Amino acid sequence: MVPACVNGRYRLKEKIGSGAYGEVYHASDIIGDGDVVVKLQCITGSTTSLEHEYNVLKQLGDTVGIPHVHWFGREDNYDALVLDRLGQSLESVFKTYQHSFSRNTIVFIAHQLVCRLQYIHSKHFIHCDLKPDNILIGTGKDAHKIYLVDFGISKQYRYPCTHLHIAFEQTTSLTGTPAFTSINSHAGMELGCCDDIESLAYLLIYLFRGSLPWLHCSGISDEQVVEMKYNMTKLCQDLPEEVEQILTYSRSLSFDQKPDYTFLCRLLQRINSTSESCQQDHVPDWSTISPAPCKTPIGNADSTMPRRSHRLKVQAFSPCPMYSLCSNRCPRTVRK
Repeated sequence: MVPACVNGRYRLKEKIGSGAYGEVYHASDIIGDGDVVVKLQCITGSTTSLEHEYNVLKQLGDTVGIPHVHWFGREDNYDALVLDRLGQSLESVFKTYQHSFSRNTIVFIAHQLVCRLQYIHSKHFIHCDLKPDNILIGTGKDAHKIYLVDFGISKQYRYPCTHLHIAFEQTTSLTGTPAFTSINSHAGMELGCCDDIESLAYLLIYLFRGSLPWLHCSGISDEQVVEMKYNMTKLCQDLPEEVEQILTYSRSLSFDQKPDYTFLCRLLQRINSTSESCQQDHVPDWSTISPAPCKTPIGNADSTMPRRSHRLKVQAFSPCPMYSLCSNRCPRTVRK
């Protein structure tokens, strides 16, 4: 039975979500007089994914756009992680606005996500599951801030003391959510910073198009999704040219290469032909525009293609030619 109270101070209220990791509840802090979120996972082995997430968050520390940890520990037969209560997911807000954001708001979101990834990568971690459901909106005075959450499958890509990068090799399964994961993840390869950037590119396409081509296809195989992802020209047709340039750039990075985050921000700024739209004082759509009456949503990345872990028969990505706007780029090397 799920405990009614965690750590003697966080009283559970309604359940707000569930997944492979366990369940998520709203809770009230009966000592601090505030609301928090409690993630619970039943303990079945030596280490839970919730404990792994706590260890990642502890090493990331308190910073903008990363949820603050209030407490982690064991309650009855559960691991419990207590976090800040944030606003809705980007996916929920996007549905409310009929899968249509202004160009300014898309750039506003993407710019903050580049900053979040830059920080996470600087702490020697990769997120591995960038998607709309893992992006939350702040509340109150922080309603303009974008938060990146769910670090349950995040991993260290280099050793903190030596900065020695992990090897590029075959792993046991796909990592992340098929709709937004990189081609090399489909092939069951080890992931690096470049794969987080590739996921960011798919997220951009999703926000500009209102969906992704493979989310409309019932019973589509992972191999077919990969074929669609390879066809960058068709995938980015009628979108700002910078979107395809970001996707091209992500695939031009070698496995152990540090992304040029400033370059990515410049491309985002060019989408609006002004840097002003990328600044923190930009007001996003959800702060100024009332959503249209609800209609049937176009699709949901999670309901159509949930996070999965399995090996796919997909050839590892062969990098694109040298990207013209970025000099001295080494192609990603695939280990045979």
